[in-house]
Amino acid sequence: MLGGSVFAAIATDSEIERVLKQGPLGLGPSHEGLPADDSIYYLQLLSQFSPVTVSAERYGDFNGAEQAMFADHNPSLDDYRVTVRSPLISRFKLGQRPQDKAGGKKPDLRLGIQELEYIHSTMQTSIGQVDEFNLTRNTPLKRITTWVSVPKDNAVHFLVERNMAGGETRAFGHIERRTISLRVVLQARIESEVGALRIPMPVLDDYEPFEDSRHGALPDKQRQLLNPFNNEPVPYWIVKEVAM
Repeated sequence: MLGGSVFAAIATDSEIERVLKQGPLGLGPSHEGLPADDSIYYLQLLSQFSPVTVSAERYGDFNGAEQAMFADHNPSLDDYRVTVRSPLISRFKLGQRPQDKAGGKKPDLRLGIQELEYIHSTMQTSIGQVDEFNLTRNTPLKRITTWVSVPKDNAVHFLVERNMAGGETRAFGHIERRTISLRVVLQARIESEVGALRIPMPVLDDYEPFEDSRHGALPDKQRQLLNPFNNEPVPYWIVKEVAM
């Protein structure tokens, strides 16, 4: 019973609890993701203490004061507002050009957004109702340049133009409902005392060194056979899909 209780306690730990307990500050570096170089662990720990959160809402759902932030851009009420929050938001250097004049250095905050269209088909048959869900369209990932910083909230709001619309069609016992989701991918780079920190950073057994050729490209939506709403985890990227 004791062993089972210990396992249950570890299994229910949050990610930051596991990094603390199973790293050099706890049980010790017994994981492949915690080599002898403590700087790797320090970056993993710093990424846990400085989480980045992403949310998306319809622009028309905000009050007048919040809508006024983007009044100069004449947005539609159906456009989107994407919000990025982090204790380190001031370190993302928004609006600053990369120092590499040749254009080889990427921005410190990389944000890509795409719209996804799903169709929920419902058909009445002799054996009952049959439901099917499919991803039918998606826009290419695009970078967003219209934003407003709100330092007191550790947040930045981005304005995203809406191009897709939902709807419904009915015919002879067959219904198709089109719903739109917004998919956001984000990667942040911050300089620290021991090197570049990228958020989010894989930790413990999931850790792998950052390689620009493998982890630098904005991850596009991949079609999933069993569940079209699923998004495969991508190392060094936050991937969030919000039904709009």
